[in-house]
Amino acid sequence: MYKHYFIASTLLLGTIIGAGIFTLPQVFFRTGLILGFFYLLVFGVLTAYVHMMYAEVIVRTKEDHELAGYTELYLGKTLGRIIKITQVLGNAGTLVAYQILGAEFLRLIIPILPQYSETVLFWILGSVGVVFGVGVIAKGELLTNGFMFLIVIAMLVMGLPYLTTLTWHRGVTEPLLPYGVVLYALMGQQAVKEVILYLRKKKIPVRPITFVFASLFSVLFCAIFVFATLLLYRGAEPSLNVFGPLVSYLPIIGLLGGLLGFANILDSFWTIGTYFKEVLTSDLKLHNIIAIFFVLIIPLFGSMFLRGKLLWLLGILGGVFVGFEILIILFLWRRARELAGENGRTPDFSLSFPSVFFWIFVLFFGIGLLYKLIHIIG
Repeated sequence: MYKHYFIASTLLLGTIIGAGIFTLPQVFFRTGLILGFFYLLVFGVLTAYVHMMYAEVIVRTKEDHELAGYTELYLGKTLGRIIKITQVLGNAGTLVAYQILGAEFLRLIIPILPQYSETVLFWILGSVGVVFGVGVIAKGELLTNGFMFLIVIAMLVMGLPYLTTLTWHRGVTEPLLPYGVVLYALMGQQAVKEVILYLRKKKIPVRPITFVFASLFSVLFCAIFVFATLLLYRGAEPSLNVFGPLVSYLPIIGLLGGLLGFANILDSFWTIGTYFKEVLTSDLKLHNIIAIFFVLIIPLFGSMFLRGKLLWLLGILGGVFVGFEILIILFLWRRARELAGENGRTPDFSLSFPSVFFWIFVLFFGIGLLYKLIHIIG
């Protein structure tokens, strides 16, 4: 049983450890480690609760939906239509981000590729993976995440002699820069339903520990990764393709890190692509073939227009789309508990969460969403 809980956790963990974490060293370099780690810790706790809340909504509801469907069921058709739009845009943007960074890592692994062929090759690999089932993705993420963690530990050990090069604090010119990027890096609600389906397939109850482990281990992984990367960069600003510059003086670390980073991004592309396809077929009622067409064509063409704007893209995805989805999940959880018994089954678990903390969560993410919208308009 514990083995299956662990494998289920890797499904969520593999979704979280994607394109977002590879931007963190650059962001933390600009803001300083103290502020960056503060964001990481706070958002780690918050997203762990949000993942559990969404899981409780799913296990409480007899009908099978994606986020838009649950929103329409519990919060009304208007919000349901809005979340459908944000889900489409958010998932499309996420696939574009994975396509951009995945191609960069592929170029690192196979430097002899003709120009732009890395984009096409990653797109082909990602497209094939979208059709695979939950079990295949979970096993792949368990393997790649394990090896990736070992590489990061090796980076940390090799970087320890350069402790004096770390920048622990900087000026306050960009104190809010980490908000959208860190939130995006730690949120993986797209895989929550896949975790539940996997556990049900194994005929074992859904438990909060699955989501707590995945969320908090992702914080630990991100913290060690950022720390190790900044050590190895020895005071220089990291690249978004963090392993590329390391190849020149740490070829084994650079190449293995690039290979495993590529594998993690590909795993996440599969999970997000599968989820996006479900959104299009289940909530927008598109034919399966049409849904697959959109899932596969958007990242290819989107990456061509947004190449070089990855950090900007992730800030928007995290601060606006993820922030809005979190607010929806909070009210979904509250409404599902109020309507307990009307829409389905007895849940496998029920969170104990004081009302005052609920409204603190709402206020926090509401202000964050408003800030990002003003920032975009301005």
